[in-house]
Amino acid sequence: MPDSEPSPNGKRRTPLHITSRIDWDTKTGLLYFDWKDGQQSVYNLAELPQNVIDDLLYWGLIARIQQAYCTARGSPEAARQKADKLFDLLKSGDWGLRRGEKSHSITVRALAILLKIPEADAAARFYSLPVDKRREVSSRSDVVAQVAKLKAKATPLQSLDSILK
Repeated sequence: MPDSEPSPNGKRRTPLHITSRIDWDTKTGLLYFDWKDGQQSVYNLAELPQNVIDDLLYWGLIARIQQAYCTARGSPEAARQKADKLFDLLKSGDWGLRRGEKSHSITVRALAILLKIPEADAAARFYSLPVDKRREVSSRSDVVAQVAKLKAKATPLQSLDSILK
């Protein structure tokens, strides 16, 4: 089903992708958007007033913490734990978003392990694919299984006994 077609219940199943690439050069402060129609927009973040940058930082952090809360399924305790873990990851610099060559998506890490190649090579191969091929690769059972293993390593399981109380 194409991204723009609604599902039978009237809602789209996946977001409409209107960009083919978004990249940020941290050295120059330039933010690049490659649009699906072949055009490119470049924004110089250094041109923003400091109060706007401060607001983006503040609201961006709130959005990330709220995202952690949403995945807690209504449990304030789980939400606090997720928010604390996120803040610790932010402080350590390993916060789960692609930032230059330092970190890549979990799918890229899984591909690097499966193909026995460096993450940078896996990233180059993966991000050079069209979006539909990326989805095909990401949904393969071997890739999904490797992603699950990586996630399991990153998030220690809570004991079943404590959950069932």
